[in-house]
Amino acid sequence: MDYDVVINGFHGTDNKVAVAIEQEKTYTYSKRSDHWLGQGIYFFSEDPEQAMSWAMNQTKQGDTATVLFTKIVVNSSSFLNLNSRSGIFTLKKLINKLGSEYSIESYSDDQVGNTKLRCFIMDLLPDNIKAIQKNFYISTQPQFVLNTPEMGRMGISMQSAQVCVRDSSIISRDTIEIFESKKKPFKKRKRREVNFK
Repeated sequence: MDYDVVINGFHGTDNKVAVAIEQEKTYTYSKRSDHWLGQGIYFFSEDPEQAMSWAMNQTKQGDTATVLFTKIVVNSSSFLNLNSRSGIFTLKKLINKLGSEYSIESYSDDQVGNTKLRCFIMDLLPDNIKAIQKNFYISTQPQFVLNTPEMGRMGISMQSAQVCVRDSSIISRDTIEIFESKKKPFKKRKRREVNFK
C-alpha cells in the first residue's frame, strides 16, 4: 500500500539566495560529480539547526546565513529511504539491474571516491525515484557531544539527515519561507604587541 511521506525540509544558504528562492518559490541546483545523493535539491530533514550550521560554514564573514523551510510531499513508492530496511533492499535491486546494463568498478576506498561512486549510482536511478533520504555521520562532532562521555557510551552521535529532491514537483511551493537568519560575525584578530625598545 502506498502512502504520502511528508518531510519538513530545511535548506541552508546565503541570505540573498534565500530571499530570491522565497520570492520566486523555486529552487535550482548545480550539477556536480560528488553530490552525496546524486543531483537534486538538498534539505536537512526535521533539523533547522543543522541547516543553519551548514549555512554558517558556507557563508563569508560579515554576510548573513539563512535557513528556508519547505514542506516536501512524496508518494512512498517514489521515496528511496536509505535509512530503512526496505530502502536498502530497493537500492540493492536497482544496483543489480544497473549492473546488467553497466560495468561499474570502483577501486577507490577513500571518501572522495566513495562519494563520487554513490553520486554516479544515484544519478542512474530511474526517474520514478523523486526523493532520496539518508543519514550521514558527521565526522567532526560538536564539542557538546564530545564533552559528554555518556553520549559515547550510549552510542549517540550527531547525524545529518539529508534529503535529495530529484523532482521539484514534490515541493509544496506555497510553503517555501525564510525560517531563520543569522549574521556570521567577523573573527576577532589577536592583539599584537609591539615593542619599540
